[in-house]
Amino acid sequence: ISIVPQDQDDFYDLFDLGISPNEMYVAVGYVGSYTSVPGYLRVFSLLDGSLVAEFEAMGGVIDLAWRSDSNQIATKVVTAGLNGLTYLKVWDINARSEVYEKLLGINAPSSGVFWADSGLLYYVISTQTIQALDTTNWQSVSSYTSDNFVYYPINEIAVSPDNMFIVGANDLPAVTIWQLDTGETVFEYNDVSEEDIAYINKIGWNDSGQMLGNEKRNSNLVLNITNIIYTIPLQAGQGHGVAWLNDSSLLLPLGSELSVMLFPTANAGADQTLTADAQGNALVTLDGSASTDPDGTIVSY
Repeated sequence: ISIVPQDQDDFYDLFDLGISPNEMYVAVGYVGSYTSVPGYLRVFSLLDGSLVAEFEAMGGVIDLAWRSDSNQIATKVVTAGLNGLTYLKVWDINARSEVYEKLLGINAPSSGVFWADSGLLYYVISTQTIQALDTTNWQSVSSYTSDNFVYYPINEIAVSPDNMFIVGANDLPAVTIWQLDTGETVFEYNDVSEEDIAYINKIGWNDSGQMLGNEKRNSNLVLNITNIIYTIPLQAGQGHGVAWLNDSSLLLPLGSELSVMLFPTANAGADQTLTADAQGNALVTLDGSASTDPDGTIVSY
């Protein structure tokens, strides 16, 4: 899918993308590269790549989330400039119109929005707090706060497929998982490193309970409810906007195109039974040469 016309590459930066729940569309959020260039929300068909809908969105769309019926998209939209305003906006694809707007403030968190299957819309309202919005009446119903986000704001959130947990992540990177019904914190992670500027700008939950996030700008971090599973190195500039297609593949932006990445299958060799020495130790040699990758991109094992 060509998501940026070739003659417009220098005018727009892609900041987020999301596949509709019915898997018919992909929504792409753009920020204008210059203050005079407006941002856009564009919706493309996954069947033929055609442009389905386009909305001009002030300075640009930083984050977006689909409603479960694939008819509406919630976005975090910013105005251009150093002291820009942040808005929560909801767009209706069928009506081709904006249906809700809330001003969050000057330099308010410009990302962090998620539409749960329950119909509740979750968004980051302040540095440490996630707000839940009932979209039947546009009233706030609950909130989630953590001291894990004192220095850097929450900039990405996601609700688990079983509707039991909500995760927040930020630029530290720090990750906090709350129980959705009680607000209790069930897991926290943070990584302060002076070697590199780290951040998580996109996180999503798949049906197997794994989460995906960008860390240290050029890699993807995959973790589950209690620990990190592995990281996926990326080339520079590939970190913005990533989505699960299913439990074993991702949709990634590569330049001005969208590409599918399939996960490799690790194979450490045949099962082994060894006898320990008198101290209870045994030397085990594993062989990963039988590992395979549908993309053909195993670098080492």
